[in-house]
Amino acid sequence: MKKPRIIGQEVEYALATIPYALPDTLFRSDAAKCFFDTIRERVFENSDRLLSQFLPNGARLYCDTGGHPEYATPECLGPKQLVCAEQAGDRFLEQIQSQANRILKERKPAYQIRLYKNNTDNRGETWGCHENYLIKPRLFSELTSPLDKNELRNIFISYLISSVIYTGSGDVVKLSNNSLAFHVSQRAKSITRIFSNSTTSNRPLINSRDEAHAKTEEWRRLHLIARDSNMSPLAVYLKFGTASIILEMLETNPRLFGRNMVLRDPIESLRYISGDSKLKAVSVCSDYLEYTALEFQKMFCETAARYVEQNGSKEDKEVVSRWQEVLDALSRYATEPELLVGKIDWITKKYLISEKIRKICKYFEGDVFLDPFFDYCGKRVEIKPNQFVSPADLAMAMHYQYHDIRQDKGLFYLVSKNDETLVSKEDVDSMIDDAPKGARAELRGFLVKEFKQYGEIYDMTFNWSYCCLQDNLMKIEQLSDVEKSDNRFLNLTFEFPNPYERRLPLGYDEVLKFHKIIDEIPEQFRPAAK
Repeated sequence: MKKPRIIGQEVEYALATIPYALPDTLFRSDAAKCFFDTIRERVFENSDRLLSQFLPNGARLYCDTGGHPEYATPECLGPKQLVCAEQAGDRFLEQIQSQANRILKERKPAYQIRLYKNNTDNRGETWGCHENYLIKPRLFSELTSPLDKNELRNIFISYLISSVIYTGSGDVVKLSNNSLAFHVSQRAKSITRIFSNSTTSNRPLINSRDEAHAKTEEWRRLHLIARDSNMSPLAVYLKFGTASIILEMLETNPRLFGRNMVLRDPIESLRYISGDSKLKAVSVCSDYLEYTALEFQKMFCETAARYVEQNGSKEDKEVVSRWQEVLDALSRYATEPELLVGKIDWITKKYLISEKIRKICKYFEGDVFLDPFFDYCGKRVEIKPNQFVSPADLAMAMHYQYHDIRQDKGLFYLVSKNDETLVSKEDVDSMIDDAPKGARAELRGFLVKEFKQYGEIYDMTFNWSYCCLQDNLMKIEQLSDVEKSDNRFLNLTFEFPNPYERRLPLGYDEVLKFHKIIDEIPEQFRPAAK
């Protein structure tokens, strides 16, 4: 039985202050500090450190460039486990936000913080949602090769770009004449290259930096940075599930893909596809035939279905089934747009905004994001007694409110269709405090929980593939010469180069017992017998 592919996601959240008029210095120095202080208080019981930013559920949380809290899920075995882990991240941050806001109510001036799971703001700034896939070294070399004529990479890029029709989270663009445009993807406009080792400038589809966090002779980490953050669990599931299947096919039998499944100009095609919420934009292929993104995805899905029928796991077959259902619904989008409301983000967002604007403007003809409605967008309409707003401003406000992670305020949650057949609330809640089962993250989560009580005694450093535990230097200085000479000082480095391995290195269980750090090692973490 084949192992599920290890995958993970990193999401940067926008952190805003209410009211918005607070000084920028206050926002950066106080809001972010209060947010992370709340994590220390709740998770690590006021320790000065966050154990190198790793949490007891195996995830990593830290403040990224620009003051964005970034939540990296633990390593997950397959897309369903990944959905649970990333949804658990949203719920954890929602809880921390609530606790931090109770503290901020007492500040002078009093203010609140809000977290949004989106990718852009109205100033043109962008932040990311990064995907990680464990792949074979040979495929990694093919996908990150500087050669232009690279068939495997070109196939994967064509899949990646056309997938925005179900992974895009929707972008409302306010034009210079105060009219509106709606794009399928937020990140598409900031992508300028096929691959690069940068994530903040000249942003690529594939980040070519080689940081495996594993044995490099056996594995590499494919790092994708072009797709949107998603509120919808189904969109996340399809994003990781379909990519995992395509990658497996490229690793095992790339000749299954036809030559017509390659775009001639990928970046230009990404712009066209994202800018057309009618799903009519066509892209030119290497054989000069033209296809829409939906037609591309149907070709990939049909090819994957044949492969999975013979070689796929039960979860692979479920991914393909849901993939087919979504593509079928997208085929009927022109006449039945409500089929994917609450399931696919950009469709849900566009539907909510359109319905609201139609209601307040009494405009029931056509698409509010197309002419002739543009002429109406700058006018102000009454939405409550003596309260006026322009349709354009209302659309922008709803665009951001869609991504509010508070379940009682975020617009996505008002219409989302809870699909208990995908993941259950219990499965998500369990991963707020506990790591996913079956891989390296489970051991890391166990060690973080065990070690956090020794934060004042030991210097500890966690990373994805190792953990260091040393006696605190201040503690050593306070010992007598006799105590210093008894060779009981702790200086351990646990290396975890195998991302599938959740057992301690041989002999380290006895060392932890000897130093009275862990009295009993659970069976699943004990070193394997020689």
